[in-house]
Amino acid sequence: MLFVLTNEKFDEKRHKADFLESCLNRNGAGAYSYFEGRVRNSNEGRAVKALEYEAYSELAEKEGTEIVRESIAKFDLVSAICIHRAGYLELGEISVWIAAAAPHRSESFAACRYIIDELKKRVPIWKREHYVDSDPEWVNCANRNHRELSESEYYSRQFVLPSFGILGQNKLKAAKVLVIGAGGLGSPALLYLAGAGCGQVDACDFDSVELSNLHRQIIYTTENLEAPKASLASARIRQQNPFINSKSFSLPNNAKDTQVLFKEYDVILDCTDNMDTKLFISDCAIAANVALISASVRKFEAQLHIWMPALENSKPGGQCLRCLWNEKDTLAAQSCVDAGILGAVTGILGSMQALEAIKYLVGIPSPLANHICLVDLLSLQLTQIATTHNEHCPVCNIGSSSLAEAKT
Repeated sequence: MLFVLTNEKFDEKRHKADFLESCLNRNGAGAYSYFEGRVRNSNEGRAVKALEYEAYSELAEKEGTEIVRESIAKFDLVSAICIHRAGYLELGEISVWIAAAAPHRSESFAACRYIIDELKKRVPIWKREHYVDSDPEWVNCANRNHRELSESEYYSRQFVLPSFGILGQNKLKAAKVLVIGAGGLGSPALLYLAGAGCGQVDACDFDSVELSNLHRQIIYTTENLEAPKASLASARIRQQNPFINSKSFSLPNNAKDTQVLFKEYDVILDCTDNMDTKLFISDCAIAANVALISASVRKFEAQLHIWMPALENSKPGGQCLRCLWNEKDTLAAQSCVDAGILGAVTGILGSMQALEAIKYLVGIPSPLANHICLVDLLSLQLTQIATTHNEHCPVCNIGSSSLAEAKT
């Protein structure tokens, strides 16, 4: 293999011996050059205790292999290889190792430099430094032209909004958002939350990309078919905004673990298309007392619903989903597989979910705090209906003790 992405600790002696042995019987191998990058204990005056690499593995391996192939052709090499670590690395560990064999040393030197330079520009691998005296941060974010990216420039069009400004941006940067469902609704929601600068935007999904998804799930391409949605989405939004953090996972299959997970976040976006899952998410968000923004779409119609958590000396805002849909509603429960859907419809509702989340995090009041919004995209009508708590609701009027262990 020309390029290897691995979580295993690097064995320098073994890999060097294997490379030498593979080249010994080839004609013209007169010079061998090696490059190794190690985890150092400081960066720009800050004490570092470890590094963490996260990669979009499918694309990283494809692009890394192409870079090594290019180096072999460009510098007339006998052989070359690059091994890159992923995962958590301790101080002193080798993070990247490159070897090049050529007839002359100048070519082998140049090839090593070419490979490492191209890796930094083209391969989707992100480095997170763990500091001794502060929280970990993603570092070394630069574009293909090696121009250092400016966070203030990135958000410059938001700063000028009178209801937003630097204060609003700092609130977003401190926020943690979980998007459940990285599909038609989740794709635009994830992209706009990341673009706005929410500090942690995590993607939760158990599914893989199918060809029938691509007309509406704009975060993916045909190259992503059969790959897991959550990890692809997380990698994509980190590419879009290098100043945020993102991780991916599947939703726990029981209420207790899901409630514990939800408590880590400031707001949850329900972007799923299954009524059982929506009710489960709603129940757990209420038990965890975390804001929930939910959307449902059918053909050209949609519903947008917000549940606000109880603040000190106040009641929760609005009905929960189980207040509204104690019995499964045929219209709400029907999936897009059965009813059909246009990509632009889910795009609009996912964008509205992202907007409502941003408003909530920044502190901009929303009229949906005690309303449900009905959206008709054929007539372009938005109807807000006032809601009240259902006194017989088994969830928001009784509390988390009534929640049964449910499976998504």
